[in-house]
Amino acid sequence: MLSRKAIFALSFAALGLSACSRNGEIDSTGGINVTRSACPAVAVPAYTGDITVFNPPSSRDSRAIDVVANLTNLRSTCNDAGSEVAVNLTFDVTARRSSAQGDRDVVVPYYATVVRGGRVIVSKSVSSVADAGARHRSRLPQAAART
Repeated sequence: MLSRKAIFALSFAALGLSACSRNGEIDSTGGINVTRSACPAVAVPAYTGDITVFNPPSSRDSRAIDVVANLTNLRSTCNDAGSEVAVNLTFDVTARRSSAQGDRDVVVPYYATVVRGGRVIVSKSVSSVADAGARHRSRLPQAAART
């Protein structure tokens, strides 16, 4: 049978070893060690990464689909070393025109928001990506947003 001193020593050793665990590992209490960063998580919210443009704009008939575009491959870099957090986002926009008749400009709008606590919008910016002379199944140039 273990004495109280031995139990105390084993408990202290286990507590000491939990401090050695690494980020993302389960510690001795069953919790997961996480190191938080001031850098925000970035994502394309559900149902906001696609756009369909109709011609004429008032129509919603499938025969009136003019352009279908998708925002994909969202990447971010973050600098939280200074007094402000700077996040640079890059992403790709792919678009397909329904008709290959002639070159024309294709403009795809997008927005970027900063949300605090999952509820409060701190900032929102609206911009667009344009491809002059877009052809059938064209891939629009990479766009970047700074938030």
